[in-house]
Amino acid sequence: MQIHHHPLQASRGAFVRPLVMGLSSVFAVGAWAQDEPSPYYIGVTQGFTHDTNIYGSSANQISDTYSSTGLRAGLDQTIGRQRLYANANVRYNKYRNESVLDNTSYGVAAGWDWATIEQLSGNVSATANQSLANLDSTPGLTQSSAREKNTLKTDQLSTSVTWGGAGALSLQGAYAHSRVDYSAVAYAGLKSSADSASASVFYRVGPQLKLGTALRFVRTESPNAVPLSATNTDTSNTANIRNLDLTADWRPTAQTGFDSRLSWTRQTNSHQDLSDLDFSGLTGRLAVRYAATGKTTLNASLSRDVGTNAAFYNNPNTTTSSGQPTSDLTRNSQTTDTFALGAHYAATAKIGVDLGASYRRAKVVYDDSAAAADVNDNIRSLSLGAEYQVARSWQLGCKLSRSLRRVTGTTSYAYSDGSIGCTAQLTLR
Repeated sequence: MQIHHHPLQASRGAFVRPLVMGLSSVFAVGAWAQDEPSPYYIGVTQGFTHDTNIYGSSANQISDTYSSTGLRAGLDQTIGRQRLYANANVRYNKYRNESVLDNTSYGVAAGWDWATIEQLSGNVSATANQSLANLDSTPGLTQSSAREKNTLKTDQLSTSVTWGGAGALSLQGAYAHSRVDYSAVAYAGLKSSADSASASVFYRVGPQLKLGTALRFVRTESPNAVPLSATNTDTSNTANIRNLDLTADWRPTAQTGFDSRLSWTRQTNSHQDLSDLDFSGLTGRLAVRYAATGKTTLNASLSRDVGTNAAFYNNPNTTTSSGQPTSDLTRNSQTTDTFALGAHYAATAKIGVDLGASYRRAKVVYDDSAAAADVNDNIRSLSLGAEYQVARSWQLGCKLSRSLRRVTGTTSYAYSDGSIGCTAQLTLR
């Protein structure tokens, strides 16, 4: 196999260094405002997790326990009409038996929300994340039989400008550049970089309803999208996605909210071997939030998206348990359908319980003589977590999760995975 060095690796330093410099600048600017409570925080974390399938694989279903020791720091400062924020965390993850998986994970985010005295506002933000790749968040027939460490890195720069202020009519333009990189050679086909841009018009019908329409474009470059062979001398693919969006943000009561997007979507791929991934049709998302009582909050979402790393651009408001934006990634998926349910219960002022369930189905197109060309890659997940605010600075949390993967037409990629972990966190402000 011929291995191509992806330009992402060579340029990663050029991407991360300005982000770190910007993070330092944000902390320095925050020092100007001393009249309010400290906007800074710094903390340490220590966690232990037992995972029944640490490689997320049907070939290597090995269980192990690992320790995560971390540092975290952040800033959230409002200065006049401006808001500066930054947060960073780094963890060293040490495995008891599978030392090959020992790794350092991190998450860095920084941003600036700005506004003028007129009707202009906007934001600039950047994120950089590193962790072990997890098939739970990567639907598609991608699985290595090797017991090796596969590190996933995701970076994103984004900006938006809005005109309209508190008026009924507003206009918005947005742009984002993202990159995805995997360390394992077997996952070279998932490496990509993408640019997305949108132009939106919003109209506020009343205090409870906001309607919008947008033109949205995503262009994804994958240098190693198809295997190198005698017939494939060009392994790269460019996917272009064009969307016409209709959106609605409806808040009928203080306890209930609906966010929806219905899109006419067209996706085309430049490489002839990936033409089966082309798509024309409807996509969208519906999210519902309901505060059943003062202690109980329920939420549900249903979505259909297309394209490599589709949810990276279509669901930017979802976050992981650590507060980082999710990067739901896909491979060889024409469409990905997701249904998720969640509930939060504040048992007391210091104790909270979270329950979550999700089902994700990716329609996959791939080349494999032992199976059908079109299959469904199904992942079901269930989680239960609890947090206890021991004191103002101390927090304890535990989480139990279970995942099940099934692929129609083949058993080669099926697996189950369960984990249980607890973390203690100390934060100083």
